[in-house]
Amino acid sequence: MKKRIKIFAAFDIDVEEDVVRFGDFLCGLNAQCAEGEFFVFKSEKELCESLERPKEQIDAELDACEYFLLILGGKNDEFALDKLNRAIERYAKTHGNPDVHIFVNAANKNADSVINFFASERYEHYVEQYKHHDTLKAKFLIWLSAKQKDFAYEVDKDIHGTPVIKVGGVPISGLLDFDALLNNEEYKGERKQSEYDQQVKKADIFIALFRSKAGKYTLEEVDVATAAHAQNQRPQELYCFIQDWQEKREFNPEELKTNLSANYVTDSFTDIKDLKRKLIKILSPRLCACGVSITETDKFIQIGYVNILRKQGGFYVQT
Repeated sequence: MKKRIKIFAAFDIDVEEDVVRFGDFLCGLNAQCAEGEFFVFKSEKELCESLERPKEQIDAELDACEYFLLILGGKNDEFALDKLNRAIERYAKTHGNPDVHIFVNAANKNADSVINFFASERYEHYVEQYKHHDTLKAKFLIWLSAKQKDFAYEVDKDIHGTPVIKVGGVPISGLLDFDALLNNEEYKGERKQSEYDQQVKKADIFIALFRSKAGKYTLEEVDVATAAHAQNQRPQELYCFIQDWQEKREFNPEELKTNLSANYVTDSFTDIKDLKRKLIKILSPRLCACGVSITETDKFIQIGYVNILRKQGGFYVQT
């Protein structure tokens, strides 16, 4: 019988994308980990107020959990900090339960103020920084394996030679030092745009994503894909997705769509999960033609044997 590993997760809305990706990661980890099942109590008022519970229930969950995980971006969310302080109080009373860990996305605007806030003696020994969601996953695994001695993972390479972390023989996370890459000028911007343009011309499918900005390099790649498609039908398929966005944009979505070639399929998406569903639909014919199966279980959409997307809710849903 699998051991149930109980985690209480709190976070602020600035790291919504990181948390969604981390949730998908935990779903995949659950599917591959023979030693344990990850059960997550989730608490974040602004993102999902309907899941907020009475104080008594939250206290009971904090009592029951073995790990408290706080993920923050560019602000000190009072709602999340309240849960953190309760967890630290429980840790002091029980002499070690729950084990507290804080991850701060240092790439977010105003993250410096959050990091400085946690520099106090009360918090500093709990805190780690990251800038890329794959770094968050890798640091979580390293932290977990230090606490759960029967939890095993291995470092290997995938079919492309990229370093990965495997659980049960299945890759579940990249192991590149993405934070170092984000500080590398060649990785960030010194690589010639012409190199990206050549990759666009070789692609089977070209997908442009927009939210608040329409950057000049992205627009250049759109033009390259349009011209290459007209010349030799490669990329064979052209897509443009614009995320629903309530705040001010620096471009006009309708004008952008009007200026696109008629060969583009345009659509919108609400969040990362919605985008994943639409990308799976686009990729399905090609993957199936390569002999890769896409199947649905009661809870997941799988590509091969890997859980790609949870069909309902997220890893936070309580049962």
